[in-house]
Amino acid sequence: MTFTGRGLFAASSKEPGRRHLGWLLIGAFVAVAALVVGGLSAVGGISTSQTAQEESFGDADEVVVDNRTSGDVRVTGTSGDAVTVERTVRDTLMSSAHEQVGMDGASTVNVDAGCDGIAFFGGCQVDYRIGVPEGTAVQADAHSGEVRVNAVTGEVAVSTSSGEVRANRVEGDLTVDTTSGGMRLEEIDGDMDLEATSGSIWASGSGGSIQVDATSGSIQLMPDDATDVEASASSGSINVHGSFATLDTNASSGSVDIDAAEPFQRITAEASSGSLAMRVPDTEYAVTADSSSGSRDIDVTKNDNAEAEIDAKTSSGSIEITPRG
Repeated sequence: MTFTGRGLFAASSKEPGRRHLGWLLIGAFVAVAALVVGGLSAVGGISTSQTAQEESFGDADEVVVDNRTSGDVRVTGTSGDAVTVERTVRDTLMSSAHEQVGMDGASTVNVDAGCDGIAFFGGCQVDYRIGVPEGTAVQADAHSGEVRVNAVTGEVAVSTSSGEVRANRVEGDLTVDTTSGGMRLEEIDGDMDLEATSGSIWASGSGGSIQVDATSGSIQLMPDDATDVEASASSGSINVHGSFATLDTNASSGSVDIDAAEPFQRITAEASSGSLAMRVPDTEYAVTADSSSGSRDIDVTKNDNAEAEIDAKTSSGSIEITPRG
């Protein structure tokens, strides 16, 4: 019995040491793995070659870009008659680029790029600089690079998986869809259809219709004589400052701020969890204001027969409607 007791004691005294050794081995493995991944990322990102090319295409009325690399896309309006495509191709130790530029049919310039190899440890990159004549439609899809559109006259559609979109002085309808990235759009003369899953939206310009939807991010709009404006944010604030005929806003979690610079036909604004503030021209309005839990400050002249309508509703937040000073 004495031997058994000592044997049991001896065995139990070794358990903490074994557990400690196990944790040391796990920690060492994690450290080595991190060093390996970091080393592969550093080595994989080393550029092995870089080339530049330029081509031009006449009689094209559309450009379609699909850039599945980490490179950027720049599209600029030109005064010429041909579409020009400049690209810089960068390969790495672990990833090489394949890309193709050419006419698809009689009038479409097709631009396509992707990476072969292990892109996780440092992918290839193809940057495009594209010039388009007036009236050329543009469709640009980018993976994780930035897309910029400047001084283009024509219909434009842009989408990115993880990258920012910037557009300036576009004359034509504009559609932008980003999964993880914001957008800043200035001086857009045309209808806008904007959607961001995770990222803020900032847009200004004139057009018949402006439709904006942000899942996680704020919305800032500055319409100039727009016909219909619709803005919806699931998690983020909405700010609309400018002129419009009708405005519909809906914020699930965030405040709504509206500054109507000119007389309008109707404003419908709803905030589920957040305050609602409006500044409107000093005239009569048919006002409906409903707040489940919050104060109401209506400082405009109310007339149920007025031509201009305001419908404001909050579930948890204050409502303030005041004349512009």
